[in-house]
Order: sequence, then C-alpha cells, then structure tokens
Amino acid sequence: MNGVHLRRLPPFTTLLVQTANSLYRLVITRGPEVYVQGGVFFPDLTSAYVEGSSGGGSLEVDWIGVGLRVQFRSRGYRIVTSPVRVITSQVLPTIVH
Repeated sequence: MNGVHLRRLPPFTTLLVQTANSLYRLVITRGPEVYVQGGVFFPDLTSAYVEGSSGGGSLEVDWIGVGLRVQFRSRGYRIVTSPVRVITSQVLPTIVH
C-alpha cells in the first residue's frame, strides 16, 4: 500500500495530503505530532496528533495511507478525513551558516 510512516520523517517535512474532499498541509514536528491546515476543521495552522489511518477496520498507527481515512486528534476532538487520494512531500533544506 502506498503511504508514509510519520515517525520516519525528519522534522519540518511538509506533506500535502489530498483527500476526496479536501487538501491538508501537514508540517511534521516530531513523529505523529504535526501542525495541520486544511479541510473544514483546520482553517488555520493547528497543532494536532495523527493517530493513523484506517479503511474502516484496524487503525494503521502513525501511518497515512492512500485510500485510507486519516484520524487526527486536536483540541480534544477526533477528526476523520475522507479517503486519501494523493500524498506529496517536501523536506526543507538545511541552512548552513
């Protein structure tokens, strides 16, 4: 299955996650801890925790998979997206002085 394991990404990696209904921008802070913006529930960049993704069965922890629904936890709420269609990533370059 195509997807991304969040704990394997370096901090400040930016993911663009296109679901059936929305586009989400995730900035990885540490593993599944992210800042997310997009969809109805995240109009502004918001601190969140990605619990994982699921197709309705078991939860794939710390994983965002194409075809699955991402589960976020933020501000005491659990938000579940529509199915993921495409994931793209960008790693910010290291600045050397």
